[in-house]
Amino acid sequence: MSVDIDATIEEPGVVALPAKDLYERIRAMPDGPIQIRRMVADNGAISALVKAVGAARKYTVAGLDATDYPTLPTPEPGALWQTFPAGALRHLLDSVQPAVSLDETRSHINSALLFGDGEHLTAVGTDGHRLTKARVAVKVTLADTLVPLRAVGEVRRLLDKQSGEVDMHVTKSVLFL
Repeated sequence: MSVDIDATIEEPGVVALPAKDLYERIRAMPDGPIQIRRMVADNGAISALVKAVGAARKYTVAGLDATDYPTLPTPEPGALWQTFPAGALRHLLDSVQPAVSLDETRSHINSALLFGDGEHLTAVGTDGHRLTKARVAVKVTLADTLVPLRAVGEVRRLLDKQSGEVDMHVTKSVLFL
């Protein structure tokens, strides 16, 4: 997931930080602006100092050199994006998520299957014992696409905050929303 936010950048820099740890630290801070400063120790260890502006609270979050972090995939130029109502995708994921297997060693059933035939968008979930299929009338053409359970949960959380429409593009191995 990639998100752009407004920021005042005093000194440009890049650091890779564990998102969940950073989120928890920021959530524990008082409301208001924060500062994030990249730090490099004498032994080469990289971290970030996260500090609430105007408050004493600060945290150090261990990180990695950004060059060690894998590059995020991007859609190819001129990619075909399809648009459909966010509520349709929300309904599909709500319908099949409970049936998707929690067994991460079996990726084919630890995922929801999405496909579109040009007239309907369909989602299927199974854990090997139960099977759930949901279908909505949406003009989307989509080859069989497996969406891992963790991604289903993240997309579902994002859709709670989204109304209107969703844009989607699929490559061989990546679903862009």
